[in-house]
Order: sequence, then structure tokens, then C-alpha cells
Amino acid sequence: MPVIEARGVRKTYRRRGKPPKAALDGLDLVVDEGGVHGFLGPNGSGKTTMLRCLLGLARADTGDMRVLGQQIPHSLPAVIGDIGVLLESPAFFPPFTARLNLQLLATAAEIPHTQVGAVLDVVQLTDAADERVKGYSLGMRQRLGIAAAMLKQPSVLILDEPSNGLDPAGMREVRQLLRALGDSGVTVLLSSHLLGEVQQICDTVTIINHGRVVTSGPVDEVLKSQSTGALAVGVADAPRALEVLVTAGFAARIQDGHILVDRVEDGAVVARALADAQLYPSWLMPQQVDLEQAFLAITADEGGVA
Repeated sequence: MPVIEARGVRKTYRRRGKPPKAALDGLDLVVDEGGVHGFLGPNGSGKTTMLRCLLGLARADTGDMRVLGQQIPHSLPAVIGDIGVLLESPAFFPPFTARLNLQLLATAAEIPHTQVGAVLDVVQLTDAADERVKGYSLGMRQRLGIAAAMLKQPSVLILDEPSNGLDPAGMREVRQLLRALGDSGVTVLLSSHLLGEVQQICDTVTIINHGRVVTSGPVDEVLKSQSTGALAVGVADAPRALEVLVTAGFAARIQDGHILVDRVEDGAVVARALADAQLYPSWLMPQQVDLEQAFLAITADEGGVA
């Protein structure tokens, strides 16, 4: 049974003087247990609306949603204790220490204060736990927000843009933390627009546009689906090499100083064609598609970025 499952979710907002806008248009989302699942889409694609519906903060017009097997929103109280949430920027009392902030949250949720030390250790803030939050960097505040979400020892962690506004060091801190949580068995649903970050930490991904899913699956499979099968070739005399390859029937072009040969299954045939003309490649490499390229291609096919 999936940890998170949504089928045919639709959410429409009324707009004064304008036709209603469908933020979610029959959206399906399936997240299996464990690991990190990326939830991606252009701005305005419906990511945050979907998360709010899953958490009972917004009511869907139609569709079926389940978390840990319980129907949402009707049975949300039965599972909310197993769900940790960080939506947008975390809010704390700046003059208080990180430890005191978490202790106050623990008291409000009737959670033993012993759990405060445990989550501070998980997010690697133990050494700074008794410093005032107003002196924290953005990365430290985001980690403190994740610590607050982890107070309940949840089996599901839902995070909306946890790396937003962070510098590279802060991004690395959050990335390492989320990867460790996913490896420990926690199911992490991560909404983000930072595609490079997502590619480094996510096991699976769902990409949405205009309130609908356009692709979903393991990250490697999504990237493979957008691969052109091209081969990049480094050679000293690129213009001459291009002439040789085109004459031999290859679909080739010069790009960024090297040769790009389309639809090649065996790089050896390209190397042989060049060697026969006394041109010897210094390197051959399959053209790699990263998540950003795949994302742009997929959303463009679906009518452009919202």
C-alpha cells in the first residue's frame, strides 16, 4: 500500500470577475514507503495546493486522497501524529534558543522533552542548541524547522521548498539531512523548484504542470525517457571530423567545440569512421540529460511553463 495516494484530485478557485481557475485538474500522486520523492512543477502548477489538500488545510472539490491508508481529510486525525510538516519558511521566537523553541512546541503537542535532544542531534544542531535563533543562518533555521517537523517521530515527512533562499553550504546541509532521513526509512515528500538539488537526493519524482501529472517514476527512468541517444565526441579538427561523419551518413553537428552525433547505439562505429580518415577522437561520451533539461522538455510538451 502506498504511503501517500491521491487519485483524480481537483481543486478550483473562484476569481472575482474571471472564470474559475483549476489549481488541480484530476491530479494523481503515488508515493511508496521510504526514500525521498520529489514533487516538481513550475510556479503556479499546483504543488503547494496539493500539499495543503493532503494536510487538510485546503479542501479538494473532487478526488480521493489517502495517507498511511487513511482517507483525507475525514480520517486525518488518525494519522496526523505520524506526519511531520514544513510548509514554506519555519517560524520561531528569535530571542529564544533553539532548544527552548522546540521545548515549547513539544509541550504544546504533549511530546516528552527528551525528544527535543534527539531531533537536535538528527539535524546536527546540538552544539548550537542553546544559541538564540536570531543568530542562526538560513541553513540552520531550515534544519531547525525540519527538527520541529521531526518532533513527533513521524514516518512521513512533507516538506515544501526546504532549500529556498539557502546559500550553497546551507543547501548541502539540508540535502545531506534529507538523504539520511530517506535512507533511515522515513518517507520524505519534497516539493522544490531546485532541480539540481532534487536530482542529487531523490529516488523517485513526480512532475506536474497545470494541475496535472505529466510524468512520474524513478529519477533514472525519467531522465532516460528524455535521452536523445546522442554521442559527444572530442576531436582536434572538429570541422573536418564533421565532414567525414556526415559523408558517412551520420546525423552530426558541432556543439560547444565538439561533435554531437545523434542516435548512436555503438560509439565504436563513430570512432572507426574517424580513424579511417586519420582522425582520432580524444574522448567519446554519451550525451547526458540532467533533471533540469528533462523537466523543461516535459513541461514544454505539456503546453509550456505556467
